[in-house]
Amino acid sequence: MVKRAMKKKTRAKARRKPAVSVAVMLSEGAINTAHAKAQSAAAKATRVAERAAAALEKVTGQKATADARLKKAAATAKSKKTAVAKKAVAKARDTKSKIVSALRIAKADAAVAKAAVKAAVGEIVAAKKRETQKQKAVAAFVAKWEKAYDRKANKKKKGRRKVRRARAAA
Repeated sequence: MVKRAMKKKTRAKARRKPAVSVAVMLSEGAINTAHAKAQSAAAKATRVAERAAAALEKVTGQKATADARLKKAAATAKSKKTAVAKKAVAKARDTKSKIVSALRIAKADAAVAKAAVKAAVGEIVAAKKRETQKQKAVAAFVAKWEKAYDRKANKKKKGRRKVRRARAAA
C-alpha cells in the first residue's frame, strides 16, 4: 500500500484589528454625548486602576519586608531561645498576617478596577460603533432618497418632451 502525502489546505487567518490603548481612546475627541460620558467614565476608572496598582505594589513591598523580618526573628529565636526573641517572632507573624490580608484586599481592588476599565473601554467602543452605524444608515437613506429624486426628475423631463412633441405634430 502506497501512502500519499496529503497537503493540508491553508486558510488565511482573519486579521484582528490592533488593540487601541486606553490613553489613545481618551485623547480622541468626543463624537457625541454618549461617547463623551463613556470617555469620562473610562478616565475615572483608569485613575482608580492606577491608584489600585500603586497600592498593590506598595503592599507587595511591605510583604517582602515582613517576610525578611520574620525570617530574621525566627533565626534569632532559634539561636537565643529567650522570651524576647519568641515575642519578636510572634509580633513578626502578626504583622505578616495583617500585610497578607491587606495584600488580598489590594489584589481584589486591583481586579475590580481593571474590570471597570475594561467595561468603560467597551462602552467607548460601543458608542463609537453606534455612531458609525447611525452614519451608515443616514448615508444609505440619503443615497436612496437622491436616487428616487433623480428618477422623479427624469420622469418629469420625459413627460414634458412628449407633450411638446404632440403639440408640434398637431
